[in-house]
Amino acid sequence: MTQNVEKGDDFSMERQRFRETFDILPDGAGTVLEIGFNDMRMSRLLGERYEVYGIDLPRLVDKGAQSEYGFRLSFASIEKLPFPDNSFDLVVCAQVLEHLPEAVLKRGVRELARVARRWVFVSVPYRQRVWNENYKCTHCGFIGHCMEHLHYFDEPRLLSLFPGWHSQCLELVGSQRGYAPDMLYRLANKLGNSWSTLHWKCTNCQQEPGSQRENPVGYIVRRIIWRLERRLPRRKAWMLALMTRRS
Repeated sequence: MTQNVEKGDDFSMERQRFRETFDILPDGAGTVLEIGFNDMRMSRLLGERYEVYGIDLPRLVDKGAQSEYGFRLSFASIEKLPFPDNSFDLVVCAQVLEHLPEAVLKRGVRELARVARRWVFVSVPYRQRVWNENYKCTHCGFIGHCMEHLHYFDEPRLLSLFPGWHSQCLELVGSQRGYAPDMLYRLANKLGNSWSTLHWKCTNCQQEPGSQRENPVGYIVRRIIWRLERRLPRRKAWMLALMTRRS
């Protein structure tokens, strides 16, 4: 089933998100902690302006990254950052929060606020209807979001996670297709066996999820969804927020 992104759009939107991110980030920061450095794309750009530290989970990254790029990298969880209070001028957390279970999310944002001296920068998908973009594993039957996103974020939801902080700058960037009515996605899933595609292993059983065989109902409903999405007003893709402590 469609995932609301036109072919080729995802790469150009990623470039736009990076560009907008660096327009928002403050010039006055010296030290920066990046949460989830992964493939090092943002780390390398941050390193041109700041003294960069990074944390991620060992299973998600190349352990040779530290020696290759010379950044101070640690392998740890967002729930328990191995740094004292107020350790960094700026903490950057881009495209991470949407993947965290609720309890981990709440503990994680408290840790971001704890180690940040002046600013926290966060980027998340904007008003993404995660319930409409599901895959179904052919092995275990698990149903989950096709990009493993767990949360719907808008401005009030994001800012509520950071009590004691206020938004210095908040931008909505990127452009994606609009959503058809929710009932059409549910109909495609339940009656049509038409699901989105997961491009890595199933969250539940850690096997390649395979492809479900949609039936004629699924094909028809998917075509209706596709046509509606193309005609509806486009929506913003991401929310970028630079937050500072309330005085």
